[in-house]
Amino acid sequence: MVHSGSASGGHYYAYIKSFTENQWYCFNDAQVTRVTYDEIRKTYGGGPSRGGYYISSYASSTNAYMLMYRRVDKEQNAVPMTPDQFPEHLKVLLENMQEAEERERQQKELDRSMCKIKLFCLHPRKHTMQEMRLKVHKDASLAEATQTAHQIANLGDVPLECCRLVMYDDCAESLECSLEEVAHQTMGQILGGVKSSYPFDLLLEIRKPHETFQPYKIGGTTVKVHVVNLEANEIARAVVVRGLKTQTVEEFKAQVAQQLGLPSSNMRMVLENYHSGLELLTAPGRMLKSEGFGKSNTVFIEFIDEEDSKLPFRESQFFEILDRHINTIVIYVHLPQEEEVLLEKQRMSSSAENDQRCGSVEDEGGTATARSTQQTQTANTALSDGYDSDLCDSSSSGCRGGDHSEDSSLTDSERTLVGDDMSPRNNSPDIADADDSGSVEERQPKLVPSVEMTDQIKRSMLEPSGSMSAAAPTAAASTADGVAEEASGYSCGNVAQSQAEAAPIKEPRRYFRAWPYTDKEDGSRKLRVYVDKRITFGALKKELEQYVGIDSSHFKVFRVYSNNQEFECTKLTDNLVSYAEDTKFVIKLGRALKPGEHRMDIYLLSPNAPEPSKFLLDWIFTQGTTVLQIKQEILHKIRERCGRDIPLNRCRLRKKVSGNPGAVYLDSDRLDSDASMFLSHKVFLEVLSEPEKVVSSNSLVLFVRRWRPSTFTFDPLEEVILNERTLGALKDELSKLSGLDPSDIEVAKCPGQFPCPVSSLTVHTEMEWHGTAPSLTSWPLYISEDGLVVLYRDRNEALKELTEEEKQEISSRENVRAAKGAKAVPSPRKERALKIYMGSPPSDSGALSSDTKPSLNSVPIDLD
Repeated sequence: MVHSGSASGGHYYAYIKSFTENQWYCFNDAQVTRVTYDEIRKTYGGGPSRGGYYISSYASSTNAYMLMYRRVDKEQNAVPMTPDQFPEHLKVLLENMQEAEERERQQKELDRSMCKIKLFCLHPRKHTMQEMRLKVHKDASLAEATQTAHQIANLGDVPLECCRLVMYDDCAESLECSLEEVAHQTMGQILGGVKSSYPFDLLLEIRKPHETFQPYKIGGTTVKVHVVNLEANEIARAVVVRGLKTQTVEEFKAQVAQQLGLPSSNMRMVLENYHSGLELLTAPGRMLKSEGFGKSNTVFIEFIDEEDSKLPFRESQFFEILDRHINTIVIYVHLPQEEEVLLEKQRMSSSAENDQRCGSVEDEGGTATARSTQQTQTANTALSDGYDSDLCDSSSSGCRGGDHSEDSSLTDSERTLVGDDMSPRNNSPDIADADDSGSVEERQPKLVPSVEMTDQIKRSMLEPSGSMSAAAPTAAASTADGVAEEASGYSCGNVAQSQAEAAPIKEPRRYFRAWPYTDKEDGSRKLRVYVDKRITFGALKKELEQYVGIDSSHFKVFRVYSNNQEFECTKLTDNLVSYAEDTKFVIKLGRALKPGEHRMDIYLLSPNAPEPSKFLLDWIFTQGTTVLQIKQEILHKIRERCGRDIPLNRCRLRKKVSGNPGAVYLDSDRLDSDASMFLSHKVFLEVLSEPEKVVSSNSLVLFVRRWRPSTFTFDPLEEVILNERTLGALKDELSKLSGLDPSDIEVAKCPGQFPCPVSSLTVHTEMEWHGTAPSLTSWPLYISEDGLVVLYRDRNEALKELTEEEKQEISSRENVRAAKGAKAVPSPRKERALKIYMGSPPSDSGALSSDTKPSLNSVPIDLD
C-alpha cells in the first residue's frame, strides 16, 4: 500500500500481485490497471511521480508505503473468479458493461470522423439569418451534406434541388466560393479534414425555382443590392448579388439588372462607403476594385425618376432617402408605468398651486431669494416622498422617488423588427406575428414583380394588422421650431456660452418612428424606436412625450450600459451619432436639468450613528449658487415635509469623497466655482450640536476619538477645528476636550473608510502612536485632509489585562456585524483525513497514562 504525497496530505493506492497470472495490478479507488515492476520501483524512497495515470498533485519528495505479505499455499490461497464462475446477475451486468463500452468506443470513433462546422441559412419566410451547427461524416458526399443541412434548417417547403452549400465568411458577411468544382470530393476533402475549427463557414443558399445557381469564384465581392422607390419613399429588402472585383461598373449594373429583371439604361447606383458615406458611381468604365468594393458591400439602385436624376446627387431625393437610411439606428426605451406618470402629474399640479402661495424670503445678505416656480419646483420634484428616518419620522431611508431602475433588457426575439437580411438578429415576435396573419406579398407593394418591397423598418405606408401584439407604430418628424426651442432651452453647458448663443438654430427634420410594446417578462412598457442618429436629445425627448405621457421637461433620459449601469444624458444638444445599434435607454420621471443646472445627491452624516451615512434626497442647483442659498432651500423643504426646524447656523454641507466626509463648504462658496464638486456631485448634510465654527477654508476639520486602554473602550467621535496645521495645535484641542496634559497625549491616524472602525484588541499595540512629530501633514502622521479620524490616548494610562473569556467576548462583539453579512460558500467534497501521531500511540481505552502520553512534539497531521 502506497501513500503518494507528503505528511500533510496525499493519496492512497495499492499494488497487488495476481498468483494466477504472476502480474502486478494497481488498485486506485474504483480503477484497476495492470502495471509493471518498474512502475512499482518508482515509488521507492520518493523521487519523481510515475507517469501515465497519476497527476502531479500526487507527486512528492517522500512516499510512505506499507508492505503486506501473503503465504503462498495453493490449497489455502483463493484465486480470482473467472467470468464463467460469475452468478447469473453478474454475467448480465458484465455483458451490459461490455456493450456500453463498445457503444462508447464506436461513438468516440464516429466523433473522430465527424466534421463540425457552422452553418448559416437565410430563412425564406422569416427573412432572418439562422445559425446552426452542421455535423457530417468526413466520407459523406456534398449532396448528402446538403440534404442534412436542408433537414436541420427546417426547409420542408423548399425543394432540395433549390438549395446548395457555399463557403461563407460570417464576419464579413461574404460569399467566398461555390463548390461545384469539388462536388465529386468527400466533405473531409472539401473542408480539409476533421478539425476543431475552420477558417470559414458554410451557407445554405436558396434560389427560386425558375432561377439558376451562378458559380462563385474565389476573390469575388458580395454585394447587397437595395432597390429604392422614390415615389413611395421606400427601400426594398436587400438582394445578394455576387460579382467580381475586376468587373466594370457598367458590367456589374448589367448583371444586377439581369438578376433582378430591371432595366439598366437609366440605373443610378450608389455605393455605401464607410469612410466617406454615399458615393454615386458615375464612371461606367472603372473596375469595382478601383471604386472601393471589398469582400462585402452595400449598394442602392434607382432607375425610374428621370427628373430627380438630373439634379446634383447631394440635392436629390435619392440622396435624401439614402442619407436617412444609413443614419437610422434602432434603440430601446424603457418607459415608466402609467400609474407613476399619473402620480407625477398630480405632484406637478400640487406644486404649481404651492408656487402661487409662496412668497419671497430675505436671505442674510439682504438679497430677496424668490421661492418661485424654479426653486420650489426644483425642490418638489427633486425631493422624494420619503425622508431619512433620522431626520424625519419616516421608515424610509432614501428619497429617490420614482427613480427606480428597472431591467430594460429584451429577449433575443424582441431585439429587432426587421433589419439587414444577412444579420442573425432579425427575430422579433411582433413582426413575425404580423407576417403570419397574412401574406407578406399581399400586404406589401412591389416595385417590380421580381423584387419584394418588404423593408418594414423604414416603410411609411406599412399598416400593422390587427393580430400584432405591439401597438401601431407612429411616424413623426421633429419640427424645426420645436427642436430649436428644446435644444436652446434645455441644453447643458456653460451659462455664459448658452446666453451668447441664445439665438435659436433651426435643426433639420430627423426621422423618428416608434413601436410601443409590453415586455413579456415583467409587463413593463417599452418602445422599439427607429431614429436618425443625428437627432439631438432635446428633439428626441420631444418625440417621446406622447409615449411617456408627460411634458419633456418633467422626465429624464438615462443610458443603460452592458453592466446595467445608468448614466443620465443631460446635454440635450448632443446627438446619437456615437451610439450603437440596440442601445438601451430608461425614462425616469422628475424635472429635467436646464442650462447651467446640476443634480447632486445629499446624504445625512451622523458620525456616531450605527449607519453614519444615509441617502437623504436628490437636489438640483444652478451653477454659481451659494451654499447659503442651497442650505436655506433644503431646510425649508425639510421643515415643510418633516416638521423639523433646523437652525441655519447649526447645519453644514461638506464634500463626500468615496463615502468619507471631506472639506466643509462655507456659506459664501459657490458650487462648481469656488467649491468644485467634480462629476460626483455628492455632499453631506451634517446637523451640528452648536453653531458653525468653521469660518475659513484654511481650517482643518478632523474627527477625534479617545482610546481608553484601562477599560478597552472608545469614546464617541468628536470634532476639532485646527486653524494651524501642527501637532501642537492638535494636542491643545485634544487637551481641551479631555482635560489631559498635552505632553501626555499620543495620537494615531486611523486607517480605513469612515468611521474607521478598529479592533480594541489590537489598537494599543499595532497602531503607530506618536507623542511628538516634526510635522502634522507629513511623515509619519500625514494628517492633512478634512474628515480624517484621529485616535488619541493618555500615555500614562495602564493597559488592562484581559482574561481569555473577556477577549472572546470582545472579539465576538466586534465580529457580530461581519458574521451577519457573511455568505456561506459551498466547498467541494474532500476525502476524510487521517490523523497520524508522531509519538507513542494512545491506549485502546482512550485514556492516556503518563507512560503512553504523546510527546510534546506530537502533532496531529491531516492526510488525505
